[in-house]
Amino acid sequence: MPYDYQLNLEITPAQQQAILAAIENLENVLDDIGTVIIEPKQVKKLQLVGKKRFIYVKRCVKEIVPNNPDLESLAIKTQRADNLFESFQFLNSIQTRIKNLNLRISSTNYNAQHLLFEFTTDTYFHAKKYQHLFVGAEQAAKFLFELFGRQGNRKKKVEKPEESS
Repeated sequence: MPYDYQLNLEITPAQQQAILAAIENLENVLDDIGTVIIEPKQVKKLQLVGKKRFIYVKRCVKEIVPNNPDLESLAIKTQRADNLFESFQFLNSIQTRIKNLNLRISSTNYNAQHLLFEFTTDTYFHAKKYQHLFVGAEQAAKFLFELFGRQGNRKKKVEKPEESS
């Protein structure tokens, strides 16, 4: 979906809680099944199935070794290989869905951030324009100047302001 200028996003507390509960549930289930975390450097060293090897691995696990038990690996028994294969297939399918969810979440977040920055830019423009008419506009212009007024001056580092309560 492309950028949506009309995005009107409101995630209710109930929706937030439902999303967080679903994520926590997924994390708990993954902990229960014994997932591992492999560093990217380590992944590069592993021999993975991939698309080109898939048919060979599938036939080996599902046909060749079950029909020829004498060929079974001493390190990995046939039942374990079958369980690994089925799990690999399932994890591949959910990995695609999770990537799509991540894309949807990231895109919506980027869209919201862009609109928020546009809102802030408009506020600064109006604050500068009306700063001589009322105190609130003057204060806003001074505050937002730290963000917008120094854009051409990269020598001075802009500090993050304190959060207001």
